[in-house]
Amino acid sequence: MNWGYYIKKLRLEARMTQSELERKSGLKRSHISNIERGVYKTYKPEIIERLAQGLGKTTKEIIDCIYSEGIGGITEKSKEETEEIKITCVLNGNIYSGSLKLVR
Repeated sequence: MNWGYYIKKLRLEARMTQSELERKSGLKRSHISNIERGVYKTYKPEIIERLAQGLGKTTKEIIDCIYSEGIGGITEKSKEETEEIKITCVLNGNIYSGSLKLVR
């Protein structure tokens, strides 16, 4: 499964449509649809942050959901109580790296 499956799962658990998530996250509905259908194999940290905001979750909750399944482009998880996650992704042939500081 791809990481978008878990985004869709969280959206449906929140009883939210893609259009509602669009309004709450600021991401286009078509982008959300592409994420959920697995078009994007990896992601940028700011996309996870916007999805978390739209879903009413913390970035930690989103990352934990994806990471617990061992998927989603996460390349390293800090051993320090998961306070920081480093992410590397490839988008349109470009490599992006970043990290997320998790809020408990």
